[in-house]
Amino acid sequence: MNFVNDLLLPWLGLFAAPLKNFDMLWVIIPIYLGWILTEIYQEKKGTSLGNAISNGVIVLWVGIDWARQTVNAYLGKTLEIGFFTKLSLAVMLFLYGFWVVKIGIETKKSTHIFGRIRMVTYVLLMFTPLFYGTTPLTWSILLAILIFAPVFYIIIEIIDRLTPNPKVYQEDDAFASGEKGMKDFGKDTGSKDNKLGSDLGIGTGGSTADFNTSGNLGGAGLGGGMGNQDLSMGSNTGMQMNNPFDTMGKDNTMGNDFGMSGKKKKI
Repeated sequence: MNFVNDLLLPWLGLFAAPLKNFDMLWVIIPIYLGWILTEIYQEKKGTSLGNAISNGVIVLWVGIDWARQTVNAYLGKTLEIGFFTKLSLAVMLFLYGFWVVKIGIETKKSTHIFGRIRMVTYVLLMFTPLFYGTTPLTWSILLAILIFAPVFYIIIEIIDRLTPNPKVYQEDDAFASGEKGMKDFGKDTGSKDNKLGSDLGIGTGGSTADFNTSGNLGGAGLGGGMGNQDLSMGSNTGMQMNNPFDTMGKDNTMGNDFGMSGKKKKI
């Protein structure tokens, strides 16, 4: 077997196959666009298990669609290429996608390689010309696809490392580390520097022990930010609250607990 003539040139010919059949461009162009954008803006530093599983689902679904087209064309007597050849390609694509989803769910480390968008794209780019019949399916072409898969992967990896990272990665890293977004949201609500809490007299010295059902709301818990420890509406605002009904007993509990100045008036 001649390496150049039987492996390298047929492999390179798969990338140029759409030029032989322009109908393939409707499939190949979206594959290239999706790959380039995802490679640059999402998977330049690697892929997550979630992304890998999603990529596997895409391949799996393409395999199902290819099998559907093949069977329909066969039943409709419009199949131009061998039935078993196209069906075999559809099954291989389905199995690859199913395998990527499976190892992704099992959190296998190999998912980060075989489920990466560049590998999914590579498989689609290689198998699409075979499915459309622009390149005949032979054992040598399958061998070339397997042999040059690592070459394709490494070349793209080198390009990724040499090119600068887009700004979106800096924004994502900043958001993940808490430098932006809701980093300080609710962080210091009980501290002395919480201006809103201090101005309202809430949370600056209070605790569960200070806020109890016996009604001691005029202590340090609620009054800590209003200049004294007692929330005294009567003394601070000059208001005087007369109690016309002596229904609370000898001591006006609510007025005393809130620091209000109350005068009892018997009736």
